[in-house]
Amino acid sequence: MRNSEPRIRNAESSTARDSSFVIRHAIVLAALCSLFAGLAPAQTEIWTKITATPGAVNLGITLAPFGVSEPSLSGASDVLQATIHQDLVNSLFFALHQPDSGRVFASDAANPDFTGWGSTGASILLAGDVSARTLTIRLYDLLSKRLVATKDYNRGPDDRQLGHRVADEIIKLLTGEEGIAQTRLVFARRQGDGRELYVIGQDGSGLKRLTGDGRLKYSPDWSPDGNRIAYSSYYDDRLLVFAYDVGTGVSTVLCDAASMNDAPAWSPDGGTLAASLSTDDGSELYTMDAAGNRLHQITYNGGVNTSPAWSPNSQQLAFVSDRAGSPQVYVVSRDGTAQRRLTYEGTYNTTPAWSPRGDLLAYSSRQGGVNEIAITDLNGEGVKQLTFQGNNVEPCFSPDGLHIAFVSNRTGNDEIYVMNWDGTDQRQLTNLGGCSGPSWSPAPNP
Repeated sequence: MRNSEPRIRNAESSTARDSSFVIRHAIVLAALCSLFAGLAPAQTEIWTKITATPGAVNLGITLAPFGVSEPSLSGASDVLQATIHQDLVNSLFFALHQPDSGRVFASDAANPDFTGWGSTGASILLAGDVSARTLTIRLYDLLSKRLVATKDYNRGPDDRQLGHRVADEIIKLLTGEEGIAQTRLVFARRQGDGRELYVIGQDGSGLKRLTGDGRLKYSPDWSPDGNRIAYSSYYDDRLLVFAYDVGTGVSTVLCDAASMNDAPAWSPDGGTLAASLSTDDGSELYTMDAAGNRLHQITYNGGVNTSPAWSPNSQQLAFVSDRAGSPQVYVVSRDGTAQRRLTYEGTYNTTPAWSPRGDLLAYSSRQGGVNEIAITDLNGEGVKQLTFQGNNVEPCFSPDGLHIAFVSNRTGNDEIYVMNWDGTDQRQLTNLGGCSGPSWSPAPNP
């Protein structure tokens, strides 16, 4: 595969696509101040000096050790701080700075050491205090040496989840972007003769089984409101599309129009579901409303047409077709017009995923007898291979478009992995075996 750079890229950094990304969001910080309540009038001019030198991408931040009201809370403090730290690193928006040689400077609310913490090279100091019932977070501007935001959080039984919430709110406050720390992934896992649906946190915590009827399940897809998960499953020798209600845990039939109803995909606007339905000549793409009604055929090509993936504006679909003799990725308007082939490199390209940012498509491409994850721009140019170990399939983007989940057997079993959008920082999320079809949940509503 040609390993050229994607058309949309950042020449200065491999961890962010736009060198002005943080800078151009500086003007929204004042409006976002409402996320952190209790600011004094002089503090409502939220920090707007995110104007780093040309080429700088990540906002420099340093985390002070959280204070505790009693020694028994040190464990909880460690969990909270480690979770927030890792979430900020994974977000790709921040550069984490630490004092030299493990030095620790004062960070109490009464007298923070701005000079000491500023010597780390960071622009922002995150400090906090943990009590039996409360976590207090404070953000300081180290350039102007002042407090810019503070908020009290009620602690519950899950400090890790609270840490995810804090990280997401900090990301929103300082960048204007929705964080993904609280998101989850749904996937299918083989168990005995069946496959069941599971969910897991984006950091690998909180594994939970959703279904248990023993039937084969494929291609789960999370609805944009987070309330339902569409998937295909065999029932009486037919492959039907079901919708799993996240609140009730009940699955209902969503589409049984053909003998084989497969690969459901929710449109980002939530009003439409695309799927691949069997025909006399193979399978074609159809759309339907969110209740499974008002079927509309999109493709009429014969052969196999499957794996639909929506564009962020819900106006186009990427999909896989073998009309040229081997599986390739195509793009079509939602009304069936303007069909065009996207991939030409590789003889077997499948399972496309459209970035929520609208600039890239990820897909699985067969190279040298194994499948690898690749990305391309919307013209099919700038193709870049992202994986180089084992067999890698079924990519899906995170809601912020900065991370990709996928399935790999590089350890001998099919597991869920996560990497940055450019292929860096690949990490194993599951250790279960038999995993397939990851789909990322939307970011929770604030």
